[in-house]
Amino acid sequence: MFCDFIGLGGPGELMKFHKVHMPVFVVFTVLFSVMCAPTFAENLANDPPIIVVRGDQNYPPFEYLNEDGDPDGFNIEILRAISQAMHMPVKIDLGPWHLVRKQLEDGEIDALAGMYSTQARGEKLNFSVPHFISTYSVFVRKGSPITGIDNCFGKTIVLQKGDLDHDYVVENNISNTLILEEDWENVIKTLARGQGDCAIVSRIQGIHLLQKEGITNIQPVGKPILQKKYCIAVTKGNDNLLAKFNEGLFIIKTSGEFDAIYEKWFGAFNSDALTATDIFKKSLWAIIPLLILMATGFIWSWVLAVQVKNKTAKLTKELVEHKRTEDKLRKSEEKIISIFRAAPTGIGLVFDRVFHQVNDKLSEITGYSREELIGQSARRLYPTQEEYEYVGYEKYYCHK
Repeated sequence: MFCDFIGLGGPGELMKFHKVHMPVFVVFTVLFSVMCAPTFAENLANDPPIIVVRGDQNYPPFEYLNEDGDPDGFNIEILRAISQAMHMPVKIDLGPWHLVRKQLEDGEIDALAGMYSTQARGEKLNFSVPHFISTYSVFVRKGSPITGIDNCFGKTIVLQKGDLDHDYVVENNISNTLILEEDWENVIKTLARGQGDCAIVSRIQGIHLLQKEGITNIQPVGKPILQKKYCIAVTKGNDNLLAKFNEGLFIIKTSGEFDAIYEKWFGAFNSDALTATDIFKKSLWAIIPLLILMATGFIWSWVLAVQVKNKTAKLTKELVEHKRTEDKLRKSEEKIISIFRAAPTGIGLVFDRVFHQVNDKLSEITGYSREELIGQSARRLYPTQEEYEYVGYEKYYCHK
């Protein structure tokens, strides 16, 4: 049909085409539209809805508006990675914290990029698995008598309106005198200008701001007062969206993309933020066990050395005594042998009636040499066997 239309010649043929083919064309067009309409509607229905996510416009390094006015920060990159992993279109917009928080609680938006999970907040919102663990600390001007949260009761406290620190102070009735700022940076700066007695902010952000702005009259004190899970928050009951965020977090954590984003935003900060004191304290955790091990080894070696020294001294002393005793015995033996040999009487040492030693005088008397007597029976000194036996009987049997 379209080929016929393209091959038409003049005006007469065109009129003829309209009269003959136009009704058929119209019917075909209507039928085609009716048949394709459900497919178009189905395709439109299958397009995933855009998820509207908001966050704090001034909460670096988690979320903030950069120099170009675009959303940026750790939370923002996490959301974009989840969006890509889940093929889920996300519109990210930042604004004052207390306003975007109210929008989520009222159901005007779908999610918040980052929010600390608490029991009270859980009554109004649902939270994903955490993607960060943060702590809050008390900040004071240097020279302040406040050393921790216990000293903040009844004081004038600077807080970020609607933030976790604000909730904490109100829920625990710490003070009724509050200075509320729209963003957390102004909390620190307000305290630095001399307003309020203390402030409560995220420790990592507070220290980062002090270094970034060169603020030297403010410092954190005391132990961390809050350690909370930082999560993506969704409207209450939106389990389907919550499941998608959790699945997306799992995917980017498994792939290593989460670690790369974390390292980008906190790796350099963590290393730069360490002071010499921090490094020394952290090093002690590694050095102290090593020193204890070295000290134990040294003491053990010293004890062994002392024991070896004592044993050596004892053995040396015993050897000296033994040598001295041997010398005495040798001298005594030599003396006895000398006397034995020089004796004017014939002497023979007999055991079991066998000569073991004889002196020269006995050899001279008997006419036998020493070699002929030693080892021989005493029988040869007796004229008869009877006399030999008699003497033996008298000596060895009668006197027992």
